[in-house]
Amino acid sequence: MAGAALYPLLGWLALRSRGRGLVGYFLGLAVGVFIGLGRLYAGVHWPSDVLAGWALGVALSLGAIRWLSAPGEPGEPGAIRRP
Repeated sequence: MAGAALYPLLGWLALRSRGRGLVGYFLGLAVGVFIGLGRLYAGVHWPSDVLAGWALGVALSLGAIRWLSAPGEPGEPGAIRRP
């Protein structure tokens, strides 16, 4: 789950300044997929564990991207309040 959440987010953050955040997200997602396949190959997790980790990781990274790309500064109408 950590690999599926962290690497897509890092890829998005690394390439968003160039307008290629989606490309970075999918590159990071590929790293997360390879980590999960490696866990299956090594026999340390069941396939259902890996699928659940991928699903939760993608949900976490998409939520973080949505939160980070929210428009506005704190205190403006419609802005998301950040701690």
